[in-house]
Amino acid sequence: MEDRIEFAEVKFYFNVLIGGTRRTLALICNYSQHDPLLFKNSSCTVWSMTSLGDEGLQIIDVKSILAVISVQPHDHHVEAGDTRFFVWEKSGLEMGVLGGVEEELIDE
Repeated sequence: MEDRIEFAEVKFYFNVLIGGTRRTLALICNYSQHDPLLFKNSSCTVWSMTSLGDEGLQIIDVKSILAVISVQPHDHHVEAGDTRFFVWEKSGLEMGVLGGVEEELIDE
């Protein structure tokens, strides 16, 4: 991914030995760059993109993963057959706070 941030779906993780060193890698499927018009019109808040499918498959070292996010399907301004997705960070965490669900952490 060469020093740039990209969004991708992890298909699976696996371990390999390379030169006697065990490494954990991931097969990912990249998403396209975001829709610049929708991004601008949404005050730089909606990152809308498409899956690159088989052409977007890539193997990466898991250490290059910066964050885990949720990529949700949406149909805003799309044409028939154009499946788009938007980025949602920390999905679920704020929902627990809104619903009053709190979990006590216990030191072991």
